[in-house]
Amino acid sequence: MKKIIALLIVLSLNCMQEQPPHTEHNITNFLHLPPDCQKIIAEKWLEKNQWSILEPEYKRTLTGHTDSVTALVKLTSNTLASGSNDHKIKIWNTETGKRLRTLTGHSDQINTLVKLTRKTIASGSGDYTIKIWNIKTGECISTLTCNDHFIETLVKLTPHTLASGGSESTIKIWNTETRECLQTLIGHRNWVTELAKLTSTTLASGSYKESTIKIWNIETGQCIKTLSGHTRDIYSLAKINSKTLASGSNDRTIKIWNVESGQCIRTLTGHSAWVLALTRLNSKTLVSGSNDRTIKIWDVESGQCLQTLRGHNNWDVVLALTKPNSKTLASGSNDNTIKIWSMLNNIKTILKTLDNHSPLGTLLTLIHGQSIPANYKQRIVESLERSPTESDTDVLQKWIASVRSRNVQKLIKDSFATELQINQSENNNCCNIL
Repeated sequence: MKKIIALLIVLSLNCMQEQPPHTEHNITNFLHLPPDCQKIIAEKWLEKNQWSILEPEYKRTLTGHTDSVTALVKLTSNTLASGSNDHKIKIWNTETGKRLRTLTGHSDQINTLVKLTRKTIASGSGDYTIKIWNIKTGECISTLTCNDHFIETLVKLTPHTLASGGSESTIKIWNTETRECLQTLIGHRNWVTELAKLTSTTLASGSYKESTIKIWNIETGQCIKTLSGHTRDIYSLAKINSKTLASGSNDRTIKIWNVESGQCIRTLTGHSAWVLALTRLNSKTLVSGSNDRTIKIWDVESGQCLQTLRGHNNWDVVLALTKPNSKTLASGSNDNTIKIWSMLNNIKTILKTLDNHSPLGTLLTLIHGQSIPANYKQRIVESLERSPTESDTDVLQKWIASVRSRNVQKLIKDSFATELQINQSENNNCCNIL
């Protein structure tokens, strides 16, 4: 019964609004579970926790570009797109390493990529254009022309609007269907190097040869705040949440900002060269790439560097980062390659760590979804200390019904049908609850 409860707790998509009763009783030995169950538990833990148990392992290298990889964007949990100075966009399966498709049409380097919808992405280039692509067919759907200035950065605002920044020192808001420039935001004195959407109405921007970050009201086109603290150019931005922003600079630091107050909350130091790429792993963890040839993983709250990854060759610069899913990280560089880093190579180590160091209360706080009634939590805790009762079985069947994925439901039922005293007919009824 203990292993059933532990598995159902982790697989549940429910989130606690209150702390469960404290217990020193450790979670059951996850290593006794079937391999598929082990993998699901490890994935759910990585979605919510820091990558601090152990160093991510290099998994594979994706090769095919003939020049620097300058942009990466997640498409699905196992596919990503890459842009390069070779003027091409490539679509990859990150699980197999297979190149699925190559998109051609730009006549200069590709500086930025952004996903618009499930089927479309946008690319910005040094050829003064933004192109909208159908990633299923590889077709260029439309081209937005930007009046003799190259595009350095793009950010999606809605499925049919995006913002661009580049050498013109302005930010433009575009309708991707009509190809119309809806608005121009004026305030920077030099190239706009990076953009980050904060909320539906606010946008952050950084610039070359400026050490400040500007916060914009998209609806009015006004700069509503300027964040000061860096001493050199801003090259990377990453939204932590609607009120918190991270910025990377060629002053070799990363700063964490409270957007509402405009104050720098924390400065992360450790890189020995420019910080060119940032991406958020989860609400607690940030990853950075630098031309010191390293990738660093940071605890945002403490400012501590949790891990340093090295894998790109020689003097090469880590130019682009993305997180395809909760268990992998992708990095691109001017060694012309993309490297995939994995935590799930270490499933057994993760599960042993949970067994040895994580009491029930700690594990419960990692789960994401809707709240669990307090009486359910108490009965779950109590059931770890005694034999299962009929009422416990009722509780567990409700847990199964609350799991949204039918595949996961089937996995639980197939693995534990005897212990849960569920026959095939009851299984079907439980599925029909959803």
